[in-house]
Amino acid sequence: MRIDRTIILYIGLIYMIIGTPVLMAADESIYFERSLELEENIDCYKLGKYLLYIEDKKQQWTIKDISSDDFISRFKGLKQEVLNLGFTRSSYWIKLNIISKSNHLKNWYIELAYPHIDYVAFYLTDEDGQYHLSQAGDNVPYSQREIDYHHCVFRMKTFPNQRITMYFNVKTQGSLQLPLYLWSPEAFTEKVNDEQLIIGLYYGALLVMVLYNIFLFLAVRDRCFIYYVLFIISYVFFQMALSGHGFEYLWPKASWWTNRSIPFLLACWVFGERAFPTCFYQMTPLYLLLIVPFHLSPTRV
Repeated sequence: MRIDRTIILYIGLIYMIIGTPVLMAADESIYFERSLELEENIDCYKLGKYLLYIEDKKQQWTIKDISSDDFISRFKGLKQEVLNLGFTRSSYWIKLNIISKSNHLKNWYIELAYPHIDYVAFYLTDEDGQYHLSQAGDNVPYSQREIDYHHCVFRMKTFPNQRITMYFNVKTQGSLQLPLYLWSPEAFTEKVNDEQLIIGLYYGALLVMVLYNIFLFLAVRDRCFIYYVLFIISYVFFQMALSGHGFEYLWPKASWWTNRSIPFLLACWVFGERAFPTCFYQMTPLYLLLIVPFHLSPTRV
C-alpha cells in the first residue's frame, strides 16, 4: 500500500508541474482572443477587460513591429476595469479588438479619462488598410487634439459587421493609468454638458469668493485678505491643473508647464493656507517658516 500511495503522489506532482503552465497558457489565450462586441443599443463601454498590453522597455518598437504576427503571442490580457501600471519609464503598447454587430455606419469616441499622460499615440486602420496616427497628451500641443476636451479623446467609426484592431502607444513620467471608455457621440455630448454645468457652478462660486475678499481688502486695507485670495486662486489653479482644465483653458500652448504646474501651484496653495491664519491670528513669522515645509513634505503630500 505504501508503494501505491507513493506512486499516486508522484503522479499527482507530475500533473501539477506539467498541467499548471498549460492551464495558465490556456487562460491567457482566452484573454488574448477576447474582443469587444458592439451592440446596437449600447452607447458606452468600459474597455479595461478587453485590453491587451506589452511593455516596450527600450521604446524601440514601431507600429509595424507591434502589428506583425511575431508579436501576437507576446501581448498580455488583464481582468480589471482599469489598466494601472504604476510609475514606470517604459513605453507600453495597448491592443484592442472590436467587432461591430450594427447594420449601419456608426461614429464613436474613445476617451482616456486620465489627464496626466505625457504622450498617447492612437493607431487606427483606414479604408486602405494603412494605420492612421493621432496624438495627444501633456507633451503634445493642445491644438493637435482631435476633440476639444481636457481628456484625450479620439474619433473612430465602425462599418456593418466589421472587425477592427487598434493600438495605443503610451508613456509618461508619472503614474501610468488607462481608464479607457468608448462613447457614442450623443452619450459623450450629454456627459460633457453635465460636467460643464457642475464645473461652471463650482469655479463660479470660488470666483465670487475671490472678488468678495478683494473688495474686503480694498475696504479695510488688511493684507490678511490678500493671503486668503492667494489661497483660493492657487487652489483653483491647482484643481484645474489636476483635472486637465488648466491645459484646456489657461495654458494650451505651454505643454512644458503642464507637469511642472502641479507642484508649483501646490506650494502656493499651502503657503496661502498657512499665511492667512498666521496673519489673522497675529502668529509669528517663524511659525509660517516652520509649518510650510512640513506641509510640503512627502508624508503630507
